[in-house]
Amino acid sequence: MIYDYITLDRNTSVPLCHQLTLALQKSIDTKRIQKNEKLPSIRMAAAELKVSRTTVESAYIQLCNKGYLESRPQSGYYVQEKIPAPQMRKNPPPAPALPVRWDFSSGQVVSKTTDILLWCKQMRSALQNQADMLSYGNPQGEDSLRHAIAEYAYRTRGVETEKDSIIVGAGTQLLFMLFCSLYGKRGTVAMPAPGFKQAERIFRDYGFSIVYVDTDKEKPLLQQLEESDACLYLDIPAQQPKRTPGEVKQHYGDLLAWASAKEERLILEDDYNGELRYLTRPLPALQQMNHDKVSYFGSFSKLLLPSVRIAYMVLPKQLMETYQQRITDYNPTVGKIEQLALAAYIQKGYLEKHLRRLRNLYRKKSDAIVTALAQYFPLDAISLWETSFSVTIPLTYPLKIETQERLTQAGIKLDWTENQSLRLSFSGIPYEDIPAGVDTLCRILKES
Repeated sequence: MIYDYITLDRNTSVPLCHQLTLALQKSIDTKRIQKNEKLPSIRMAAAELKVSRTTVESAYIQLCNKGYLESRPQSGYYVQEKIPAPQMRKNPPPAPALPVRWDFSSGQVVSKTTDILLWCKQMRSALQNQADMLSYGNPQGEDSLRHAIAEYAYRTRGVETEKDSIIVGAGTQLLFMLFCSLYGKRGTVAMPAPGFKQAERIFRDYGFSIVYVDTDKEKPLLQQLEESDACLYLDIPAQQPKRTPGEVKQHYGDLLAWASAKEERLILEDDYNGELRYLTRPLPALQQMNHDKVSYFGSFSKLLLPSVRIAYMVLPKQLMETYQQRITDYNPTVGKIEQLALAAYIQKGYLEKHLRRLRNLYRKKSDAIVTALAQYFPLDAISLWETSFSVTIPLTYPLKIETQERLTQAGIKLDWTENQSLRLSFSGIPYEDIPAGVDTLCRILKES
């Protein structure tokens, strides 16, 4: 019967007549009810749907007025031969996005931070080798790139690894997925507050629960980890406050003591932009202190271009052995040409030259944004997150919707947060635009 698939909700404020009208209209648009098909009589429809005859009659009349039905005397209601085109009833197109004048979000970098022409040159060079273009490539990553990464990671971060312990993937999130598959067990992942939503999504999808630890609290990290019953700890240096060398040593010691206490415990070191410290001396990676208990993750997105989705993972021996047993079941996740281009870019010294240039640029930009914010906020309230290329400032209350709309109308783009703080990234805004952008933002905040 026609009404077998129509359900009316009696617990909503929407009138039953309107619900029935929309349901029949949709059924005609999707051709569940065909042209020239006769609808059940008002009496039969009312009995089947358990509604009044007035409800059905009103719905039929509304559909006649809209051009969907016609009433034939002494016969009943029929679907019209020509019904209104569905696109005539679509919602109007969304309003065009407002232009962004000052981009304080973290989703991009400005063109000056990357020598795009030099990168394109490496891509063109890689494309000239037809033999490389005619095969899928190594699922683990091209040999030349893994060799280049091993040397680069050692020089810039002290990571101790051979190319055979490195896996190349299309971004850190995908490598987290692969790690979960290789790890095999399920349990709890501990990570520093406020967390890392992209990683959390992967862990939850693979059946892990998440617990947060507060590295600023008086309760020792080691105690928090033991109480959490976690089997994995995601260490994110970029999300942690500045530490003295002694504090870093203590932090590393606590993590390794915790991980060494049980066989299944591992540390995931997400060294996001670790080589891009520009105010403090880069600290060696935790991985060099214990190769068997630390999985190291690195990425090139912010170093080169966000569109270059190349990351790498250094696995402990036991997980690498598991991967090698399954490698024939995997396909490469990064294009071979991009990998070869990046290998050449690293081997020719371009990446480390570019790294030095970026450190100088981000030092200037961080000085500019802190100086601009200091006109409106106490200096000790401004927190600089060095390798995240951002600053945070506390607010006395969460941003109102009206304030967010005013900022958007003014051309300011931000990463909105739910807590009472504002994070401004300076990776995607030109150096010369920072003072005016901060001034406009702070004036709107002050007026709200």
